[in-house]
Amino acid sequence: MMRQSFRFLQAGDFLLGNPLTGVGLQPTALAESLRDAPYEAVERLMGCALSHRVAFVVLVGDLWCSGAGPGPADFLRQQFQRLADRDIPVFWAAGRHHAEETWSTAIKFPANLHRFSTDPSPPIAIRQKKIEIAQIVGQSWKRHQTLSENAAEPADRFSIVACCSNRVPTAWASSDAHYWAVGGSGERRTRQTAGRILHSAGMPQARRANQTGPHGATLVTVSDSRARLKPIAVDSLRWENETLTLTEDADLDVLRRMMFDRMRQKQYGQFRMLVRWHITASGDLGAQLRHGGLDEKCLELHAADLAEQQIPAVPISIETAYREFRPEWLDEDTLLSEFLQVIRDFRERNDEFYFSNHLPEDGLPSNLEDALTSQDEEQRSQVLRDAAALGVDLLTGDVDLNAFEAAWGKP
Repeated sequence: MMRQSFRFLQAGDFLLGNPLTGVGLQPTALAESLRDAPYEAVERLMGCALSHRVAFVVLVGDLWCSGAGPGPADFLRQQFQRLADRDIPVFWAAGRHHAEETWSTAIKFPANLHRFSTDPSPPIAIRQKKIEIAQIVGQSWKRHQTLSENAAEPADRFSIVACCSNRVPTAWASSDAHYWAVGGSGERRTRQTAGRILHSAGMPQARRANQTGPHGATLVTVSDSRARLKPIAVDSLRWENETLTLTEDADLDVLRRMMFDRMRQKQYGQFRMLVRWHITASGDLGAQLRHGGLDEKCLELHAADLAEQQIPAVPISIETAYREFRPEWLDEDTLLSEFLQVIRDFRERNDEFYFSNHLPEDGLPSNLEDALTSQDEEQRSQVLRDAAALGVDLLTGDVDLNAFEAAWGKP
């Protein structure tokens, strides 16, 4: 029997109402872009479904955050209606944030949306122009329950299972389902075994700085029961990490020019780039970037350079690598060795180390004392690393103390 070719779109983990993090304080215009980016990505995603004339859409994971109010759900209602107007059905296996949520009765979603229950569904036939082209089985997130590899029944049509990634059976590759659409982790990944595919499309918009690169959805083209996957980027803000290594004689002007040249060579699309810079620099420049406040000045100048040339990138942070640690420093008869041994001892007993135990008896200014005593373990560890870097910069004798006077004051 001749099997009809078709396309469908897989996406999920929208997490509308969950803000992007790791950007610090930003101008109002960028703050608005950060707020709107997840919604713009979903709107583009629905536009891709329409432009590619897909037969249906499969969504897996949390589409909005609990406690976000009715706004995200009403926005999705409008987006699903765009698909309904073109007779495109949507099948949704909800994530754990929706598991205990009462299915909204305040917002009437269009009839093309089918949300799977927390129990495995019977197979649903999917038709295109009244011809059955596929069948789908799905299950929304349910605690302590994994789908059976036999969830999909044998069929002469392309068979799909939709569920959260932690509910996939270990024997999924031996099931009757041709395609497992999974989600819930926010990560894009694909496994393929014996003609069976397990795929997570990831999220349409990255939320954190470590989620670099393009994000979006997956266009799946099915022909003769074989699926071809094509990623489609829909993100409006994109995180990138950039690294630079400077020579010893480099100064701020050299760094500024190198950063601008790097960003000018980038290829941009319908997105703005959020850039974290990782700099390796020695001597005075490295010390001032690490401790002297030059990093903030460099960010301001770099942002102005990009804006002047209308390059759609925003520098978020500059992190300057510590000088390469030399193990022999710990064994030398020097002030540096004694200092690093103290840092090492503090790090080894980090659970016992709290800044509140080391404050002077007469106290400190309230804002400084609050900043020290409210730090968690990760923040305390970072302070120790920064202290070690500062000590190395000062005690090795390679750095002019004038580099620190503006920030720390003369002794």
